[in-house]
Amino acid sequence: MGFETEQSRATFMGIFAGKLTIRAKEGDEGAVARENKNGVKVWEFHYPKFTGTLVNVECIKHEKMGYQYVISLDDIGTTYKLSVSVESKYGDNFACKLLSLKKGDTLTIAPYDFEKDGRKNVGLSIVRGGEKIPALITKETPNGRPQPEAEKMDEEDYKVYMIKVRKFYRGLVDKWQESQAVKKEVKQETKVAKSFDDSDDLPF
Repeated sequence: MGFETEQSRATFMGIFAGKLTIRAKEGDEGAVARENKNGVKVWEFHYPKFTGTLVNVECIKHEKMGYQYVISLDDIGTTYKLSVSVESKYGDNFACKLLSLKKGDTLTIAPYDFEKDGRKNVGLSIVRGGEKIPALITKETPNGRPQPEAEKMDEEDYKVYMIKVRKFYRGLVDKWQESQAVKKEVKQETKVAKSFDDSDDLPF
């Protein structure tokens, strides 16, 4: 079968216009064509949602695409990696829900992009056990997110403010990683303690 790398075993997903995307080839049945931001025609499969087991979340700086949240999910032994741009409303929405997630969770992720009452709604719906994961960071409960210095900002001030906010969001990935490591250690310690408690054949 030959050697395989972790990268070669993964199927990569992106997001476009409220749909999950997987790269395809021209002529593939069900593939949709579109022009990317560079004006190049690409072919993709589009899906409304994906369900899998959460394996990991990373924040990686891509040479061309900038910072990306990379969400690794497992579906019956196949790894899928969903890339979400940090510089997007999808990324902002995901970051506000991240600390509610745990490795091993079975999640259904569905991007959305629609307009209601004249307002654009963009983000990621994340469902676990039939319940939607709420945002832990909101306007009413910022939980450490930088606050605007003024109620009204011009375009330049808003850009500066969002740089601070998204730097804060990127830091949440490290915080999430640390929390998962602590939970794993506690679980292992509990398992070891239980193994001693259940030992009935000790010679003393």
